[in-house]
Amino acid sequence: MPLMKPVGAAVLIVEAGVTGIVVEWVRGSHVVLRRNPDYWQPGRPFLDRIAVRFVADAMAVSTALEAGEADVSYSVALPELERLRANPRLSVTTASDNYLNNAQVLEFNLDRPILARREVRHALAAAIDRRIITGAIFYGHAQAAGSTIPAALKAYNDEAPFAHPFDLARANRLLDEAGLPRGPDGTRFALRLTFHPGPAFKNTAEYLRAAFTRVGVKVEIADGDLATFIRRV
Repeated sequence: MPLMKPVGAAVLIVEAGVTGIVVEWVRGSHVVLRRNPDYWQPGRPFLDRIAVRFVADAMAVSTALEAGEADVSYSVALPELERLRANPRLSVTTASDNYLNNAQVLEFNLDRPILARREVRHALAAAIDRRIITGAIFYGHAQAAGSTIPAALKAYNDEAPFAHPFDLARANRLLDEAGLPRGPDGTRFALRLTFHPGPAFKNTAEYLRAAFTRVGVKVEIADGDLATFIRRV
């Protein structure tokens, strides 16, 4: 069942209306929250009121920050980052939580017999040059992850199972050995790829299509909004 009314977290609460302060939620536009007077930690939160706007256009976020229409954004368009950093009125930070593995991953549908084969997945991994993703797509503001466990958790982080460096020759050899030869048009098989909405994710999908084509795998990209993405996966 879809969530029709947002539920406030421990720090901030949402109400239909509060005496002296208008607290509201307009679907697809904004939500206004007021300070929770019963929060367990005295003196917190610091803000009495906060308004969160939902902005789908990443460029519009940058414009709002520069015009003073917004005070803070947790995310901006990566191509805009250095320009915003040069603005003396703005403060830009790229710090991250070392214990939050906010990673972009490629997940395979193992119900597809061809993807259930380990050698095929290893071949596709070897066809990906992650330096292009971290450098050209994320503008150097990302690093290749070696595990699903954050590197800060050294006792549990083991990157050995994920060691599949970029190697087109190995990728082609694995697919040949898997009995998946190229057809007359150079194609071995086809895949359908969907992605979480967002410019960087879309650019990554476009790169993966080009990368997999080089080893004979044809890729159809299925675009769409978040609701469509969730239904697909």
